[in-house]
Amino acid sequence: MVTNSNFLQIISFILNPEYENEFIKTTNTGSLNSYIKFFGNEILFVGQSDQPTFVHLTDIDPHSFAVKLPLGSLHANFRISPKEISNKVFSFQDLPQSPAKEQILNVVQKEKNLILKIRTIEKIIGNKTPVDSFLKIILREGDDSFSSVEELSDALGYSNRQTQRLILDLTGFSPKKFLNILRFEKCKRMIQQFSHKFDLSLISAESGFFDQSHMIRDFLKFSGVSPKYYKSRMSDLSNTKASPFVRINPINP
Repeated sequence: MVTNSNFLQIISFILNPEYENEFIKTTNTGSLNSYIKFFGNEILFVGQSDQPTFVHLTDIDPHSFAVKLPLGSLHANFRISPKEISNKVFSFQDLPQSPAKEQILNVVQKEKNLILKIRTIEKIIGNKTPVDSFLKIILREGDDSFSSVEELSDALGYSNRQTQRLILDLTGFSPKKFLNILRFEKCKRMIQQFSHKFDLSLISAESGFFDQSHMIRDFLKFSGVSPKYYKSRMSDLSNTKASPFVRINPINP
């Protein structure tokens, strides 16, 4: 396996200074990715999820930021299986000891420049994250959503059993749930691309849903809000309430 920065999806977010010391409720929608969120001296690890996760924060440090982890990075960097952290939010300090954990904690303690701190953490994670043909196929934005494990297996040239094992090892989710979240995430991307007036019927069809009602049902399940509410208040870029956290451009590790 080789590292390919085009598929690493390391994206970081910084706190909007206008929200310093304000109460913030961040929301993580269902996601195949995990996050590390840095709030002053507190570091939270947010596992991949098949349900919305709400985190209430007060007295936020103006240098708070978050890093979206690419698929495949958990075991390579932190020696943990995705199955162990699905739907969990816990202290970064509780992770098993690993070189990546020690390096990140060292950067947090010693680096004073916020952007340099973020870039260094991105590089630590990216340098050890492998990307194989499986990831390349399932993560290509714009591809039609796969409707079954059989379709994925055909695209990969793997047996159904091999594909099922890969999905479970990579995401901690069953193949069915994985495909549902993948479809939901494609729906989120499409909603973000539309203006304020968007066609739910078109989005549901393009995202691979049977009909609009199925899309709305799954959207509520994975995000806790309707598509229209998500469009007005949520951001797919930051997986948080839109205004407090601002995306910064990703870089190649």
